[in-house]
Amino acid sequence: MLEKWVAQRPNSITARVALAEAYLAWGWFARGNGYSDSVSDSGWKLFRDRTSKARSILDEAEKLEEKCPQWFLGMQEVAQVEAWSKEDEDRLLERSIAFEPEYFYVYRAHSMYLLPKWHGEEGDAAAFANEIADRLGGDFGDIVYFDLANYLCWNSDHDSELPKMSWKRIESGFKASEKHYGPSAFHLNQLAYLAQKIGQPAVTMDAMTRLDGNWDESIWKTKKFYDSTRDWADAILDLEARKREMKDGADANLGTPAGPVYFKSVEQKLAIALRDCTEESAKKVGFSFYMRLGTEGKVERMRIVGEAPAGECLMQAAYFTVFPKPPQEHYWVRIEVDPAKYQ
Repeated sequence: MLEKWVAQRPNSITARVALAEAYLAWGWFARGNGYSDSVSDSGWKLFRDRTSKARSILDEAEKLEEKCPQWFLGMQEVAQVEAWSKEDEDRLLERSIAFEPEYFYVYRAHSMYLLPKWHGEEGDAAAFANEIADRLGGDFGDIVYFDLANYLCWNSDHDSELPKMSWKRIESGFKASEKHYGPSAFHLNQLAYLAQKIGQPAVTMDAMTRLDGNWDESIWKTKKFYDSTRDWADAILDLEARKREMKDGADANLGTPAGPVYFKSVEQKLAIALRDCTEESAKKVGFSFYMRLGTEGKVERMRIVGEAPAGECLMQAAYFTVFPKPPQEHYWVRIEVDPAKYQ
């Protein structure tokens, strides 16, 4: 059908590009999506023959007066399969940018060419994302960066490129996309997925709250994974909120007129335990010991921050200690445990 279209419309760039892309897809069908050592000899031959056919069609299409940015994308796929030199592939990209700089698909194709499984080294694709975003500049540059982060997340082996990218710029790209094109459930799903990959629970939770259950199967694959990611973000944020509560509470309490005096009384109550626990510890390292005390001076909650070999010993001692009544209920105290000080 595509060949008939080309015959009937010989001056149509669209018809020829569509035919070339059909041959490219047919070539991949013969090769399959497995690793190279899983491809049969006949599969390799068909793959190369059909790619060669696609290139000849694209070469003919290049002579037409009518031009199309998709032509460059098809030729980039040929370059990838035929292992063009980096210089030749760069020249092809430059021609594409000169013709239509906002045809962002060509940036995806170039980043694919730069992956280690094709013709680049680890980090090349991430570096290109930064370079092209800087070159395009402004909101569009950031939008392209966000798009490439998503593309590389799915196409680089073991997400190897994503950790080398700037999370701040990924977020900026998402916001710029939303500013220019409006809210998108698909982009929100992408943002939430990238955020959990890179360890940003607050962004993950914010995006999922906005999604309100509108998860995208093409990104998450299963509802179970989507839900477990939300549970992960919720647990991390809850833990961070608890850490802020105890740190801010301890700082505020120590800053009151009664704070230093009360702290001294708590420290004196634990003096023997602080000495004994740090002496018994094989590894002499400092850590932060937090306690929240109730109105009767009994421990309500405890937490250790930092590597603390003596921590379990100290927590056990504190649990069975009755401290002086604190100035107010739910009173946080922090002791910076320095083994050298308490020995």
